[in-house]
Amino acid sequence: MTDVRFFAHRGSSARYPEHTRAAYRQAIDDGADGIECDVRLTGDGAVVCWHDATVTRTTGAKGRVDKYSLAELGRLDLLRGAVIPAAHGDAAEQLVTLPALLALVESAGRPMLLAIELKPARGSERRLVEAVLEILAAAGWDPATGRVGAVQVSLMAFSVPVITALLAHVPASLLVLLLEEETPKALALLEAGTVGAGPGVDEVRRRPDRVRSWIARGSHVRVWTVNTAEDLHFCLELGVRDIITDRPAELRAALDGR
Repeated sequence: MTDVRFFAHRGSSARYPEHTRAAYRQAIDDGADGIECDVRLTGDGAVVCWHDATVTRTTGAKGRVDKYSLAELGRLDLLRGAVIPAAHGDAAEQLVTLPALLALVESAGRPMLLAIELKPARGSERRLVEAVLEILAAAGWDPATGRVGAVQVSLMAFSVPVITALLAHVPASLLVLLLEEETPKALALLEAGTVGAGPGVDEVRRRPDRVRSWIARGSHVRVWTVNTAEDLHFCLELGVRDIITDRPAELRAALDGR
């Protein structure tokens, strides 16, 4: 089924620690159609690929990401004992900024997708939106098409205010509103059909008719985080074609019947 698109969730994060250069490099080697990343602002204004608001879970250190400088984050232990191939960089190269990730994805040598999830700290929503758009513009991004060379970029967020801010600069077709809590504002935005919908796979299983209705009216649906063949085929039967997964190679094999 050639129209299914697999996005490696924080890179091939079942293979190597999430958001590291190793995980992203492995996603490309695994044949993922695209990469999904989260971005946050550091204390000195860099846009770094990082999921949590704090550094504790992924490094064992303490404190908020936005209280660290980029250089300080780079000195933390992102590998936590993981052994990686030499081609995936050394320990000092594992922290990835958004400009570095764009360059890495562009180096894949084939068309790629990049789904960027904006995760602002409270009060920094506008600064993060502006910083991400500035980085994309500097890389030569065309907001009308979403392309940077051979890379197709889309933007995602759980935050309605972030999506609303992006709508002032980016076509709705390039935006996905992720769903965790079904707030009235989020549902109203999705029911209007102006942006894509990003439900979690558990929500898809709870409310498959809603997903069918979104797809039937032409809305773009991207589901996270799909890691089993059973969940994959459930989504595909509903008509979902954008799949975010920690295991892109395994799900591709399941799809191909290998």
